[in-house]
Amino acid sequence: MASLKVFNRLYPKRNLCNVFRRNISTLKRPFLSFNSHTPSLQNKTGLLSSCLSFSRVCGCGMHNHISEGDQQLLAFLKEELNYENETMKNLEKPKLEIFNQPDDLKNMKFQMMRLINGERVVVSFDVDQSINHEAFEDEDGGDEGKITSYPSFSIQIIKDSGETLHFNCEYNIDEDEDSPDEEDDGLFTITDVSLLPHPDADHTAIYHCETENMDYNLYELLKGLLTERGINTEFLTDLLKKSTILEHQHYVQFLEGLQDFLTQK
Repeated sequence: MASLKVFNRLYPKRNLCNVFRRNISTLKRPFLSFNSHTPSLQNKTGLLSSCLSFSRVCGCGMHNHISEGDQQLLAFLKEELNYENETMKNLEKPKLEIFNQPDDLKNMKFQMMRLINGERVVVSFDVDQSINHEAFEDEDGGDEGKITSYPSFSIQIIKDSGETLHFNCEYNIDEDEDSPDEEDDGLFTITDVSLLPHPDADHTAIYHCETENMDYNLYELLKGLLTERGINTEFLTDLLKKSTILEHQHYVQFLEGLQDFLTQK
């Protein structure tokens, strides 16, 4: 078994204070805000001066006018959507051709499949289970407010027989790109590995080998197995870009849905 020092190398402590979701980073912004990278609306629309003065809505069912509070929210949504749509234009696009296919925004789960040496390699993640990390590079604001969506993801290597080697993985959010790493494998961590009789097998009845208790050499060989099947730094970087784009698309879709809801009778 590997020594404690080896495990410390495999599982560096994360600085959780640098990990934000929109609802947490919202605390740093003015009252009317949904995410951390929209500029302040203060002194622009005059919304903040009256953001707490919500009018009473008539309950008789005879009036269809929009309340003052709804009007304020609609005004904010318009600003937010304009900003998010501009942000979308500047997001880095993944280079892999398969990522350029149309996205199914009715499904929170993203999945892609590659054929490599007769095996199917399937990578999937849930957009709703991603961690949004906000970057603050310098005081000049070069990348301030730039959000990257880090998903937990799974990798399946499927044989013709259907037997499947299943990996659960996660990104190392605080991995220092400038730190010396001989093997350049610090971008992600395998959390557990399992053998399935077929890709859709019930995981509750399957043994999962936690990498925390795994021999160091076995862990490194499993990572090498993934690298040989195209799960390398370039691929994982593109997967990160794809996750970030999808998260933004779903967020914009949510804002548009909220806007539509408020304007309905």
